[in-house]
Amino acid sequence: MPRTPLLPHLSAMALLSVMPCALAEPEAPAWQATALSTGLAASPQVPADGPLFVNLPPSTTGLDFRVPIDNTHPDRRLYYSAMACGATASGDLDGDGLPELFFALGPVPNRLCHQTEPWHFTDIAEETGLALPGVWCTAAALADVDGDGDLDLYLCCHDSPNRLYINSSTPGHFHFTEEAGARGLDLADGSLIPAFCDWDQDGDLDLFLGVNALYHKGGRPAQIPISNQGGILTVLPPWDRFYTVTLNERHEPKFTETGRPNRLYRNEGGGRFTDVSRSAGIRPEPSHTNSASWWDYDHDGWPDLYVANDFLDRDELYRNNRDGTFTEVAGDALQHTPWFSMGSAVADWNNDGMADLFVADMLPTTHFREKVTMGDMGDQFNQMRARGLPAQKMANALYLNTGTGLALEAAFLHQVARSDWTWSTQAADFDGDGLTDLFCTTGHSRDFTNSDLLVPDSSANDGKEAWDHFITHPELRERNWAFRNTGKLAFENVSAAWGLDLAAMSYSATVADLDRDGDQDLVVLNLDDPPACYRNLSRERGTHHVLVDLPGGSGATVQVRLASGRETTSTLAPWNGYLQSNEPLLHFGLGAATEIARISVTLPGGVTHVWEHLPADSLIRFLPGVTNGSRKGERPGPALNPDAFWFAAARGASPPLLQPERPYQDFLRQPLLPHQHSRLGPGLALGDGDGDGRPELALGGPAGASLRLAKPDGGTWTELDSSAFQPDSESEDMGVLWFDAEGDGDQDLFVVSGGVECDPGAPTLQDRLYLNAGEGRFLPAPEGSVPAGLDSGSVAAAADWDRDGDLDLFIGGRIVPGQYPLPARSHLLVNDGRGHFQDLPDGSNPSFPHHGLVTSALWTDADGDGWADLLLAQEWGPLCLFHNNQGRGFTDRTRDAGLAPHTGWWNSLAGRDLDGDGDIDYVAGNTGLNTKYKTAPGHPELLFYGDLDGTGHPRIVEAKIGSPNGDASDCLLPRRGFSCSSQAMPFLRQKMGTFTNFASSSLEQIYTPERLAKARRFEASTLESAVFLNDGEGHFTVHPLPRLAQISPVFGVVLTDFNADGRTDCFLAQNFFSPQQETGAMDGGLSLLLEGAGDGTFQPLWPLQSGLAIPGDAKSAAVADLNEDGRPDLVLGVNQGPLQTFLSRGIAPAMQDHSPIRVRLRGTRGNPTAIGARVTVHIAGMPDQTAEIHAGGGYLSQDTPELFFGFGSAVAPTCEVAVRWPDGATTRHTLTREAAVAATLGR
Repeated sequence: MPRTPLLPHLSAMALLSVMPCALAEPEAPAWQATALSTGLAASPQVPADGPLFVNLPPSTTGLDFRVPIDNTHPDRRLYYSAMACGATASGDLDGDGLPELFFALGPVPNRLCHQTEPWHFTDIAEETGLALPGVWCTAAALADVDGDGDLDLYLCCHDSPNRLYINSSTPGHFHFTEEAGARGLDLADGSLIPAFCDWDQDGDLDLFLGVNALYHKGGRPAQIPISNQGGILTVLPPWDRFYTVTLNERHEPKFTETGRPNRLYRNEGGGRFTDVSRSAGIRPEPSHTNSASWWDYDHDGWPDLYVANDFLDRDELYRNNRDGTFTEVAGDALQHTPWFSMGSAVADWNNDGMADLFVADMLPTTHFREKVTMGDMGDQFNQMRARGLPAQKMANALYLNTGTGLALEAAFLHQVARSDWTWSTQAADFDGDGLTDLFCTTGHSRDFTNSDLLVPDSSANDGKEAWDHFITHPELRERNWAFRNTGKLAFENVSAAWGLDLAAMSYSATVADLDRDGDQDLVVLNLDDPPACYRNLSRERGTHHVLVDLPGGSGATVQVRLASGRETTSTLAPWNGYLQSNEPLLHFGLGAATEIARISVTLPGGVTHVWEHLPADSLIRFLPGVTNGSRKGERPGPALNPDAFWFAAARGASPPLLQPERPYQDFLRQPLLPHQHSRLGPGLALGDGDGDGRPELALGGPAGASLRLAKPDGGTWTELDSSAFQPDSESEDMGVLWFDAEGDGDQDLFVVSGGVECDPGAPTLQDRLYLNAGEGRFLPAPEGSVPAGLDSGSVAAAADWDRDGDLDLFIGGRIVPGQYPLPARSHLLVNDGRGHFQDLPDGSNPSFPHHGLVTSALWTDADGDGWADLLLAQEWGPLCLFHNNQGRGFTDRTRDAGLAPHTGWWNSLAGRDLDGDGDIDYVAGNTGLNTKYKTAPGHPELLFYGDLDGTGHPRIVEAKIGSPNGDASDCLLPRRGFSCSSQAMPFLRQKMGTFTNFASSSLEQIYTPERLAKARRFEASTLESAVFLNDGEGHFTVHPLPRLAQISPVFGVVLTDFNADGRTDCFLAQNFFSPQQETGAMDGGLSLLLEGAGDGTFQPLWPLQSGLAIPGDAKSAAVADLNEDGRPDLVLGVNQGPLQTFLSRGIAPAMQDHSPIRVRLRGTRGNPTAIGARVTVHIAGMPDQTAEIHAGGGYLSQDTPELFFGFGSAVAPTCEVAVRWPDGATTRHTLTREAAVAATLGR
């Protein structure tokens, strides 16, 4: 029967018809709005202060049962699995206006709990035939399967046919008919996840059925029959339902429990289903599926499917091809997935109108649990890498939708990467503030991942079920988690504050408005405890809400807009996640708002209807098929509009310019390295090597490949002759620099040799100077032109710091090969004007030789005295400023400048006036906040290097400050686990003995205070990439870049005016694929464009605005005007990826009315491009724009020696350009708008 729209149990029963705005009188209302209960009159009475939720006792609710751990049960083996506890579902089954609760209860009979009045339930499962004693029911979904307007019940069972109960109930009278066999849904397997969705958009509900595993009764037999066909081993039926076989390291058969293939069913109409799994493109490979979520990841209006799989089974993302088929695209759309994927939840976490996705893993929240569960994963990492993309990481994932088909991943940034052994993940606006919050259930029947308690893989297991080994082991009772969305790309832990931190073995959860007061209540199914029934007190605290009922509208997207302009978007998909079947209503928290300014409903297929001025605190029911009272509108959320992009990807080179790395195992040399140092490139430089006025590209090569040259033609690249560099191909190219070395007016090339694929002092570490012989030819400089400093370097930066008319060089030392974190020697090379360089005597640069692990260098006038100072970025230290004593040497001003406290893992530097005050400010790239590493005042990240095991050899130990269980005073703790630490230092195995001892011990207890005191100590207190605002005299205030910029490590940094509005913008090249395998790649970003506000702050542009979405390990970044339109184009070097080129789109709305200004300078002999000059553009009615010409900076990068500015919205016909030349002389020039597009200025 169709559900009645009336709610007889509610007070204030006003029924409102919602009329159109500025439309003719409709024939019938399209909506019905029923006033919700105030919550205050409902029983039982509860206080309005205190926690947000109250856990009502079973004596009140009638939910007085529990799922026991019954070790006598014939199916007790399932307590080891994701099917241990059963599931809960909510929905109004009899149409009386109040939702029921159904519990599929695994080892005990099911319960159907009829809500007779708010918060009072009566079990009617037996009388309705739904109890099913003797059947281990694993999951339940309440969905309108046959399309008649009421909710039917689909039950999943372990190794027993699934059931489908067609509902024909009326208010107060329940009746169901079992029809799974007749309707094609009676699969008998390891079914666990019924995820209904109208994926083909034909108006009825289809089904994805996640199948987990079958567990053989009696355990694994001593002999399992297999076949060997050409060396390919397979398990023979019927045992292939339970086991798979591989060869172990001794080439003997190794048997492991296997998952089962998933199923996709198409509803042919009226609730009759056909299995279309294979024809639709669902992978036939078996997997342990723990959850499934329908998620429109590419924002095209069609539901795509994310399948979360456990163990070594990789997660899957199926793109809906809109033709009844799917394509698996996880490796293309996602940089990584969780490893042991559990629950999942879809929501618009950042209120941008696009659906995002949270996927849970099992990463512990305490140091102790993390270390006691982190066993030897080496073989599993090898298997993961052998499977290919996407990579897996042992942490929760939060995917932010960009609308481009590529997702950002930001769980650590949002502070939700850790939630212990997580099952259900519920996304709901629990506090009614208009932001979607997150609830996670945790725990398990036993502590299966304690590395001291693992079951050995041996013949002793034959004839035993896995549960047999754990019967006497402790339960794993963990606290459930509630995370409040702050709206600032972060969540806060409110588990205790909201009253949801129950320590239990919690599995399934369902969300419903049980008392019809508008807020979201919560029911949690626990193992060996009664269900927790949480009443939400948000309404009592004065927040307003609206419920939206869309009968037959599964997959519809609703957007609510308030008068304040705030918009909230949600899609009706109540069957997503792990054992989740929520009440099929959409809920919107309105905060203090008492009216909805606008509501839009987009139906599957894309038709959108819009209504205005709807009441708050109502249940608004959309009447199917009735459109009166609405007007057509746009689909919620931003649309993919390439015409609005700031940049367009260029075609690039054919074949692509790619510098592949050869395999090298850094960790064999230093097993406890935080990250590799053999994959730090490529560096790139843009300069005019042939003197034709157009730039050439010099792209550094890794060890085993030579530097390559290319010439642009618009955005395409043509490779040039690079044979001159081939003899040095064994050297790892790091910094690459165009500059005039010998004062003959053309551009030579300097290449820094670095890396770690050699011994300290190896000949391949010699830096190289190549002289321009004209016509695109280069020759090695005569021997002795560059000092024989065999140090592993990083960067090169040029300037005439001594004002003698030629360009000198700073060469940054990076690392001593095999001895991280010891820094290599840096060099300041003085040019004699003829291309011969000598080290500056140490008396003039006492801090340079062993300054630090230098990552970037910038010659810049930081204090405004007209002389080029030197600013350095380094790993394990602060930015360092060396004041130029007017060409007579340098003074370390790091502390005076306010830089010393900000130690970090700085990667890059760029400088330009960001706030319009005429001095040079800086942006520095750092690791960001989206990793396991965290800092706080007094809690830096630490590294010790010394003889920590008594062998006489230095070892690396990463450390942090905290307490093992978060409940004691702070101490030093190891970052790395017992397994990898003891493999590197075997004495730990004997000293610590167990994972528990290691996890409970401080760093001093593990390595002794004496050895730690003798070791070198490094620390990083700042991880954010940041802006350093200059006061004009070389003193800085530090401000983190916007939070989205912290989503990934920043390498390349470019500061220029991309949209010609007269304000400096910022581009960040992001990601870092080199961390050790337990940390995993820091790959959450897609690189990022920040629009400058002109006051030193920036606004991130999403890919739908910028046109930039760059997956991969982006490193160097530089700009040049590649197509002579006066605007800066962007070139990126990507480690293990092709060169990326993006052309500025002057016709984009953000810049089409802004006239660009491009300034090139004609310098003097010895410095023909005026490296070190400062240029200020003055336009009437606008703040001045100031920038310097740098040679080097960013990260292993060099821009062309031209500067970009803009007229913005000014109407002035001219601009005045002031140039302070490298020798301190000044000139002024007046340019018309036309001339300013491509101006070349001389003295």
